Amino acid sequence: MKLKFLVLYISLFVMLFILMGCASKYAKEESSDESSFQTSVIYGTVQAENTQDIVIDFTATVKEISITEGDTLNDGDPILVLDISDYEHSIQQKKYELQEYRIALADAARQQVSEKEEINYIENQLELKKGYLENKNSPELLTLYNEISALEEKLAVDKKRYEAGQELLNMGGVSQIELMEYKYTYEDTLASYNNAVLSADNTITSLEQEVLSLESQLHSLEASIKNSESTIKANRETLIVNINSTRDQINNMEEKLNKSYLQNGTIVAPREGTIVSVINCEKGEVLSAESGTVLKLVYNDSLYVQGEVLEDMLSSVRVGDQVDIALAESDGDRAIDGTIIQLSDVAVEKDGDTIVMAKIRVDHGYDYLKTGLSVDIYLKDRNDEPESEEESVAIEEGEEAGE
Repeated sequence: MKLKFLVLYISLFVMLFILMGCASKYAKEESSDESSFQTSVIYGTVQAENTQDIVIDFTATVKEISITEGDTLNDGDPILVLDISDYEHSIQQKKYELQEYRIALADAARQQVSEKEEINYIENQLELKKGYLENKNSPELLTLYNEISALEEKLAVDKKRYEAGQELLNMGGVSQIELMEYKYTYEDTLASYNNAVLSADNTITSLEQEVLSLESQLHSLEASIKNSESTIKANRETLIVNINSTRDQINNMEEKLNKSYLQNGTIVAPREGTIVSVINCEKGEVLSAESGTVLKLVYNDSLYVQGEVLEDMLSSVRVGDQVDIALAESDGDRAIDGTIIQLSDVAVEKDGDTIVMAKIRVDHGYDYLKTGLSVDIYLKDRNDEPESEEESVAIEEGEEAGE
């Protein structure tokens, strides 16, 4: 009887020992599975490769903000409406200045040309008058000389007739009245002749005075041009510098308005899938170059995930692995797929852990992502990966060959 109890006791002890061992093994396996599940998660954040900072480096007032931070926009959608009338007025004022400088430069050039033309004119007149004086052939002198020549002939005839009339009066051939008529005619012709000669002399004297006056004008103008030549040159150079400087200022001011994202004073989305990540202004605010970045834009097709691979997971991760990306507060219905495209060559310490940074391309579902969001990354089973086209063709060929 005692032997039976001893055998039973030993049997119960063995069974209890076996059960305890199985429970311990199960607990270890469960713990191992849980640990494996936990360490298979890669934690990461959403980043963007293609970003754009919008800076308004001219005076403008924010009239309207058409969106909120985080909005995803289509190409050309309005973001900010600006009042740029003051800045456009400044550009127009600069254009007026440029026009005035160009007019002043043209006037200076015309002044130089005008003075040279005046000198040429005086020189030509002086040469002409000197020729008239030397050759006595001015139009007025030629007229007077012709008149004098005609009067000389007439005077000779009238004198001869008057003298002949005196002889005929003594002979009774003419009356006293006829003789007086001959006398008056002769005296009138003589007076006309003397007046013509005097006019010719006066014309010559006038030509001499005109020559002296032209010579004086020429010397005075040449001296004036010589004295003002350096001043005119300096003014012209100053005007040219002002023209070039003002033209550069206008080009620079207009270039600030010539942006793909700025259309008639409205900042718009420059391309499809623009995400407004930061708005750094308020309605009514006056913007300038000192305002810094007004908007920060990112583009959803440039989003990627930067993952932190723990050291003990590194042997299970490789470039080309497919992953599932889950948002921290996702409802599970958002399918976001990605591919590991880069593993850093350098490990770093973070929060007491050794990690390697992984760059993950978003293949599908990037519309759900926003820069700065935290995500969980799960490695897909490589056995469950979809076959590539090449692999599918190879399998099909193998099956056909087997048949």
